[in-house]
Amino acid sequence: MSDHQYVTLPALDVRDWRGWLCKVCLRMPLESVPPWSWFGCAYCRNVDAWAARAFGGRRLLPLGQHSIMNGGSIPLSMPEGPGRRAKARGLMAIGEGWRQLSEWREMEAARLVDELRGRIGDLPDSVPVDQWQEWFPPGLPASADAFARLVKQQRPGLAEIDPRVVDVDWLARN
Repeated sequence: MSDHQYVTLPALDVRDWRGWLCKVCLRMPLESVPPWSWFGCAYCRNVDAWAARAFGGRRLLPLGQHSIMNGGSIPLSMPEGPGRRAKARGLMAIGEGWRQLSEWREMEAARLVDELRGRIGDLPDSVPVDQWQEWFPPGLPASADAFARLVKQQRPGLAEIDPRVVDVDWLARN
């Protein structure tokens, strides 16, 4: 991590960096590499993949910038019909998931900033990424916690089907 990268407060953008903080845990800077960028850090992607296995899938959250990274595509040779319509619905669900991920990011950012205000009082305009990570350490426990809260908030039906996807201890075992 460069000494020139700062987390702006309260927005939690990464200044002097072509990218963003992980949109799930908001702890790790992720580089923008269109169209193959990740919205989730390696920890959050691992938690997501672990949870997705409970449903027999690769991914629960659309953590890839391109639909293909999230398992969504429609082969050009696929004929019209129910299969093609189902694939199209899957692509629409990825778009809805991206919207929900952005909503989550805003809620989680506000929560972390409020927690930081409680710790240090007045906020500076920005802090080095290393300082941010001292306050909010990245890792599997933080990612499992954020993922569980995101699923409870954004996709409660998944927890009704399999409660493990909101069990922080189970998620952190992956």
